[in-house]
Amino acid sequence: MLTGTPRQWEVGGWASSAVIVGLVVLSGCGSPRQSQPPASPPVSLAPAVSSTPDPNASAADSALAAYASMWKAYIDAGRTTDPQDDEIVARYADGDALKALRAGLEGSRRDGLVFKGAVTTNPKVAKQTLEAVDVLDCLDTTASTRVKATPGGTPFTDTPGGRRQVTATVKNVGGTWKVISFVPYEVGTC
Repeated sequence: MLTGTPRQWEVGGWASSAVIVGLVVLSGCGSPRQSQPPASPPVSLAPAVSSTPDPNASAADSALAAYASMWKAYIDAGRTTDPQDDEIVARYADGDALKALRAGLEGSRRDGLVFKGAVTTNPKVAKQTLEAVDVLDCLDTTASTRVKATPGGTPFTDTPGGRRQVTATVKNVGGTWKVISFVPYEVGTC
């Protein structure tokens, strides 16, 4: 699961919602201590098997990583008013996705807004072909908002968040997996 920040950007008058910051929470697990070692070490009689990497799994993993990285870059750029931060987004997005993200950042900057709060997502591969991976996500923007980029971040009247479906297409562009399009749906769609 990934968590992150904000919720809204404008693209040609079309309000869209979504954002993600990668936060991985790892928890350890183990077995209880034994007071005595086992009587004899376990023996395996099965031959060692060498596994061949699955190219489809690798493409899916790369696509999901690009999707998560795109949102992290978008959120990081949206936390500041520095336009140079926008270029990091281009590492993970291209085409319509990149245009929409840049427009959102420019709109927030123009309005003097920055991202604050948390967004939670859990992307999954919906469909995979040789050329592309379609991602399905349920984005929860309940705890996110935009605030004025002033000391203390005075609140900005933003639309309510919630759980919404997001679909995205990720393609290998010049040897790098990038999100080329995404569509956030209405609150309550997942």
